Amino acid sequence: MGGGAFAWLALVLLVVQATASVSAGLAPHGTLLATHGPIAIVNDSDFTPANGVTGGNGTPSDPYVIEGWSIESPSTHGILITDTTRAFVIRNVSVRAPYGYQGIAIWNATDGRVEDSEMLWDLTVEHSARVSVSNVTMWGNHLGVEESTDLQFANMTGIGGVGIIGSRNIVFQDNIVQRYNTGVYFGRHENRRGANYSLLRNRFTPISPWDVYIDGIDGVTIANNEFEQANLDVSGVRSGAIRNNSIRDAPGTALDLAASQDIEVSGNDVFGAQNGAGLFIEFSNNLTIDGNNLTNVSRGLSIWSSTNTTVRANHLFGTGISVHGTDLVHFVTHTFGTDNTVNGLPFVGYRNCSDVTIDGAAVAEVFLSECKRVHIRGLTLDGSEMGIMLAAVDDALVEGNNFSSISSEAAIQVFGGTNVSLRSNYITGSGGGLLVSHARDVSLVGNTMDRNSIGAVVSDTTDGVAYHNNFIHTGPYDHDQARGFANTNFSWDGGYPTGGNYWSDYRDFDRDHDGLG
Repeated sequence: MGGGAFAWLALVLLVVQATASVSAGLAPHGTLLATHGPIAIVNDSDFTPANGVTGGNGTPSDPYVIEGWSIESPSTHGILITDTTRAFVIRNVSVRAPYGYQGIAIWNATDGRVEDSEMLWDLTVEHSARVSVSNVTMWGNHLGVEESTDLQFANMTGIGGVGIIGSRNIVFQDNIVQRYNTGVYFGRHENRRGANYSLLRNRFTPISPWDVYIDGIDGVTIANNEFEQANLDVSGVRSGAIRNNSIRDAPGTALDLAASQDIEVSGNDVFGAQNGAGLFIEFSNNLTIDGNNLTNVSRGLSIWSSTNTTVRANHLFGTGISVHGTDLVHFVTHTFGTDNTVNGLPFVGYRNCSDVTIDGAAVAEVFLSECKRVHIRGLTLDGSEMGIMLAAVDDALVEGNNFSSISSEAAIQVFGGTNVSLRSNYITGSGGGLLVSHARDVSLVGNTMDRNSIGAVVSDTTDGVAYHNNFIHTGPYDHDQARGFANTNFSWDGGYPTGGNYWSDYRDFDRDHDGLG
């Protein structure tokens, strides 16, 4: 055997010896990893080769490096770094830990990075500052953060759950939160609110229906994310923007915004929310709702008990816009632009108007607040949320309109206002026919409520009369035909010889044989 053959054999033996000391696994970028036991660094002096440090001197420009390890811990955290002040980077590692421990735990530490690695168990950051995690494959494991500041999480895949709580200056971007079956939560921790969260260009795809919760944050941007079969639930936020997100096939309400203020909701695309609203707003203040598209949702844009909302350039298909509340301020402080549409038709929303006539126009819904001298007649409204809503409108006549399948409380709603007359309107297949509250000098004459859940409700109203109305097979109970409570000088009868109303389910006698009861 020649010398070349001996050299070849020596090289083979060297390679075999080298590969015997590395794991069979690969780091995410494809390099082989050497096995290492659990690493516990509990103060700055523990950054040593024995604890897996392969280089660096602990400064931000030359951090300690923990690199190239495959760690499978049988009884403790895979990598623990706690109570340190020196800069470090963990990269090209694969870490597994047992139940009840963390794959990587960074606690009370600063200036750390985790990158180009895979997590075979959870990763947590607590009470730490200036930490980033990037290009990490989570394999369905959980990311947890508590009371930390100046953190960034980017280009992570396979995240099986997220909890980033009580923290400040958080950037969560370009991540894939997929097939998770636990909650995803960004926000407050006990009494500590979050601050300055940015969720950008992420994709959320749960294994079963779950919400993504954003709660108790001062300053949040949620932009250009994809939510597939996931609801976005935002509450207790002060100042923020929810922009250009795609929410598809949400199992409940696609975007729920509650108890928040100074929020912009713009450019979002919602498709499919068969068990809830596309955009549901409640108990919130100072909002801008601009340029959203809501399609194929059970309810469209619903505004409940909120104030100072500007609504413009939104387009809804298969549903509509509705406004609800218990006080006049919940109606008269909103501003609607002229460029909202429902099923391709204009949504008419006027505020502080006068001498308005809407006569036979092709519109989807009408909402008027604090207007005077209004005449609405000859409209046909079908399949929308609200129908006609008058809030604090004086001297109004609504007559000769046809409504079908209006899903809100009533096809015609009156809240507040004086000298309002509803005449000769036909309403069928809707949640309710007429709803009048907190008004004065009201007349309901010659309207037909045919097969609605409730015929008419009048409450907290002074001086009014209802007669010659037809209540036909409305609701399962007698009192579903018409209800009145807390009224002053309101009568369901025009008196002799005018007469009363027709009740299809009338159980008394027609004493004067005029066909009216």
